[in-house]
Amino acid sequence: HNLGIGRDVHDRMRYTNLEVVRVWRIVKPDKKVIYDAKKSIMATEIRRASRWMSVPAVNTKLDKVAARLGLDEEVNEKLLLHGTKPDSVLSIISLGLNERYSGGLFGRGIYMAEDPSKIDQYCTPDDGRSTGDACVEALHEKLYDASSPHPGHKVYYAFVVRVPLGIPVFTKDGDTELDSSRSIWAGGDKRELAPIPNMTPMQPYHSLVAMAKDESSYKVKRHREILTFNG
Repeated sequence: HNLGIGRDVHDRMRYTNLEVVRVWRIVKPDKKVIYDAKKSIMATEIRRASRWMSVPAVNTKLDKVAARLGLDEEVNEKLLLHGTKPDSVLSIISLGLNERYSGGLFGRGIYMAEDPSKIDQYCTPDDGRSTGDACVEALHEKLYDASSPHPGHKVYYAFVVRVPLGIPVFTKDGDTELDSSRSIWAGGDKRELAPIPNMTPMQPYHSLVAMAKDESSYKVKRHREILTFNG
C-alpha cells in the first residue's frame, strides 16, 4: 500500500487502512443545470473532433463502481476523488471545485485522482473540537447534529465527484505530450491546455492525465493525477 507516503502528505503518521465514517450526498440543482450544459457543449466539440481523430478513452480504477450510475461515455464522464482540508470543505459544498484556488506540479487546475492513497495526501484532520476557525465551526453545524454527531476522533474529508474528461491530453513530465514533443500548455501560466491539433476553430484539450511510473522522466511516481481547467 502507499498510504501515508508521498511528498505532499500533510498528516504524517503510520497507518495501513482507511475507514468510511460518514457519507453525505451533495445535490445542487442549479449547478446540475450548468454541468449538463457544459457536457452538451463538450459532446458537440468531441463529435467535431472525431471526424479526423480517434478520441482516447480514459479507464480508471473506479469504472466498475461508476458503471452503476450510468455515466456518459460520449464525454468520458468519470467518478474521481478529491481530498482537501476541513476549512475548505464548506466552500466546495457551496461553490464546487474551483481551479482558480488551485495550483501544483501540473498548473492551476482542479486536481483529482482514482486512488484514495493519492488524495489522502492532501487531507488534514478534523477531530471535532472547537478550533476558532469560523469555516470549520460552520462545517460542524452543517454536517453534524445531536442525532449524528462528530465521531470524536480524527476525520478526513474527501469528495467523490462526477467529471467529464472529454478529449484528454497525456503527459509524464508536465510539459509535453506523452508521445510527442508538443507542449501541453497554451501559455506559460499553465492555466489553459494546448489546442487539439488540426481543429479549426481552435479547441483546447478538455483534461490532463499525468501518468505515473517510478522512472526519472516521470514527475509522478505512484498514482496518476487527473486535472480539468474549466470547473
